[in-house]
Amino acid sequence: MRVESDYLGEENIPDDAYYGIATARAQKIYDVSGYRWQRVFIKSLAQVKQAAILTLKELNYLDASKADALLIASRDLEEGSLDKHIVVDPLQGGAGTATNFNVNEVLANRALEILGYARGNYDIINPLDDVNKFQSTNDVIPTASRLAVIYSLKELEKQIENLQRALQDKEQVFAGIIKSGRTQYQAAVPVSLGMEFGAWAEAIARDRWRVYKSFERIKVLNIGGTAVGTGITAPRKYIFRVIDKLRSISGLGVARAENLVEATSNNDVYSEVSGIMRSHGANLIKIGNDLRFLSSDACGEIKLKPLLRGSSIMPGKVNPVVPEMMVQAGLKVLGNDSIIAQAVAAGHLELNAFIPLITYTMLESLEMLTRVDERAVRYCINDIKADEGRIRENFYRSNAVITVLLPYLGYGQAEEIWKFMQEEQVDVVKANQELNFIAESKLKEILQPHNLLRLGETDIE
Repeated sequence: MRVESDYLGEENIPDDAYYGIATARAQKIYDVSGYRWQRVFIKSLAQVKQAAILTLKELNYLDASKADALLIASRDLEEGSLDKHIVVDPLQGGAGTATNFNVNEVLANRALEILGYARGNYDIINPLDDVNKFQSTNDVIPTASRLAVIYSLKELEKQIENLQRALQDKEQVFAGIIKSGRTQYQAAVPVSLGMEFGAWAEAIARDRWRVYKSFERIKVLNIGGTAVGTGITAPRKYIFRVIDKLRSISGLGVARAENLVEATSNNDVYSEVSGIMRSHGANLIKIGNDLRFLSSDACGEIKLKPLLRGSSIMPGKVNPVVPEMMVQAGLKVLGNDSIIAQAVAAGHLELNAFIPLITYTMLESLEMLTRVDERAVRYCINDIKADEGRIRENFYRSNAVITVLLPYLGYGQAEEIWKFMQEEQVDVVKANQELNFIAESKLKEILQPHNLLRLGETDIE
């Protein structure tokens, strides 16, 4: 153990720990959720520190040897080798101060090690005077948060695109398979199985567009604003240059906010972007539940690939596990959206103390949606098969086919055919043969796919 001290007292720190006294205290106090910061957030924090250090070095505000060691340390953190030393629970007070301290101490001690000094020699490299120079938690944490959200949105956008494409592929494959369209779970009018997949694809296409547009909202950063956006304690030339460094390091098209006070005070963009995640989650719930019904014993019009045993007591049972996963992930995202909206609303005057909760919850939703989209394509959508025999039987025995005949027979005779079909348990072709309401050749023509699926009627007399 090594002993570190500050104005609050002393703490024993494990010799192999890169963190220091501030982190050790926070780790004990905030150990409530068991959560750990997501990798993408730690990476983003490392990039923010890296941009600051590069700017300090270029402007001669930091000794070159210290800066070089800190740059190596920040790249270690960026690449993941120091993740186990970022130990403070995300659900912390102070708007993320404890995590900022945690990162400052880890970088300082790693840089000390690089220069050949023992950890804890803060008179050589100080976590606050050197690593945190011209920064505040209040611009570091929100900036890293938005970087992490942008990175995560890019990954989600890829998977949404893949999901859209997979659904569109099935739309083409199933385009000619006529089936009963349903409302209120009851047969209604004819559609094609391809149309149903196409409708889902269109919803996912809107999700893709919403994600694309959300980058514009989240790319504005408050780095350089320090405590409340006035830039107090930071030189103007640092404020203008650090954003350029961050843009270069991250490769993201981020920009410094024109009004840094506003960007530090308000977090409504998170609520807006979370609403986009909520919409995607809602679409996944809808699609997942539709797939569950269409593959159920009650309907049976599609076949899902069997993936897992469905029961410990019922041999041979296989459940629609991926659609159920989609539904649960969507419900979790809807719940997270409520948390984010409430946390955004709870901001007070110049700062929102709950940015750690906003950040963690947003990244949780983004990463979960990214994974569930990828697995939905790989384990479900790509392998869906149509049961054409069951589809045809369901359609020809349903009142969906009766609706098609309405313009040719009128409501009364259409009802008589339907009643006959139910009483005799026969399909529409057999019922019409017995009742002779319409010529068989005409019925065959009416039931052709191109006639059933055209937009409106063209030959009603």
